[in-house]
Amino acid sequence: MRHLPSLAFILASIAACSAQDPVDGRDDSFTTDGKLDGFTCTPAEAAAILKVANEAPGATLRNDVQLAQNAVTNILAVRAGDDETTGTADDASFGTLAQLDAVPFLGPVAFQALLDYVHAADLVDDTAAREWTTTTIANGSGARFALAPDGGVAVSFFSNNKFYVRLPDGALVELPAGVSGPEVAVDGAGVVHLFSGDYTANRHKHYTVHGTALTQHADLVDAKYLDVDNGPDGQIYALSRWPSTTGDDTGLTLFTINANGTNTSEQLWSLASNTQIAFNIDRDGYPALAWGGGYLYPTALGYARRGPGGWTQPLVSSQTVRASEVATAGTADAIMFVGYAKIRVYDQNGGTFAAPTEINHIMSLNGSMDAQQDDQGVTHLCATTQDGTLHVQIDATGAISETVIGTGGCQLAVDASGKLHRLWSVGSVINHAVFE
Repeated sequence: MRHLPSLAFILASIAACSAQDPVDGRDDSFTTDGKLDGFTCTPAEAAAILKVANEAPGATLRNDVQLAQNAVTNILAVRAGDDETTGTADDASFGTLAQLDAVPFLGPVAFQALLDYVHAADLVDDTAAREWTTTTIANGSGARFALAPDGGVAVSFFSNNKFYVRLPDGALVELPAGVSGPEVAVDGAGVVHLFSGDYTANRHKHYTVHGTALTQHADLVDAKYLDVDNGPDGQIYALSRWPSTTGDDTGLTLFTINANGTNTSEQLWSLASNTQIAFNIDRDGYPALAWGGGYLYPTALGYARRGPGGWTQPLVSSQTVRASEVATAGTADAIMFVGYAKIRVYDQNGGTFAAPTEINHIMSLNGSMDAQQDDQGVTHLCATTQDGTLHVQIDATGAISETVIGTGGCQLAVDASGKLHRLWSVGSVINHAVFE
């Protein structure tokens, strides 16, 4: 959560509050150090409460949830941000119960009202504990993955001296000469997009796959190194890293890929060439970047996200970090993961990041990390460690759980329903798993 309401909002809310309302004091709290104190709340209940706090209209919060007017006013003020206007770049949301508890006049009374409401409105997902269901989908090396909105998987790979792409419907297409090691994405209509590097010309060729045929589109220019990702509804973005002539920094360009094959580019900012960068499309379809110091040289921790009103000002912490890997869930309330030996978790706290929580697992040499947030508001991290592939979950109560789930690399994605998927390969076996 990035913003708290102004004094003017607080004073107005006090005046509007009826003396008959059950109300919390300005600084009443239902958490202690971010943890629930005196209340029982499951992760599913916490996710439902946050969904109501983030999405319900003011009238619903006041009349149906029966929050006091000052609590409603302050929740809406947080959501609107400093400019007091929704749908702009500084809009905020609540990612944890601790962030909700930080709102003035929202304490035990309001929390109980929210808890009662989510049960009365049947908003709590009481399904049993989830687990991974794994399927082998292809055999080959050099796999690049993408998830379609309906949960189907597209993957490009190398097998028997040829490159192939497996479409979300399971069909296998042999790629022509010149299309090698392509990055892959899937748009909202389920059409597969391929991006094949032409490194001598510092560009990437762009194709779409229709049946067994490829259609070529305009190249992505000045795009030597490319990270491609698509959102749950098929929004496709590509991040280009462009080394400077001196090699001291890396310029960043963001390409927006349209379903008709056209693209637009946006120059971002430069980072030191040794910086580790995580590029992620969050579950509401917006791109986010996280970065930290390289393996040898620590630099400042940073984060930026492009929301409905444009880019937020890059959030740079005063903390310097040494990082061999960086990952982010990429939401408006950032959680960042930094791997260098042990894994450290950084929570966004206003204009900086709070002191990290340490996860006591050692990253593998050349290990990978990826993070996503699902429809229940749970943030997931997948990391390759010396103990195996680690699955970390951080629920809306702030509780952290860790499970070793096997071996292999880590790529996480969510589909349009918010369901979590893992994509990875071990040797020549290419796998897909669903967490449900």
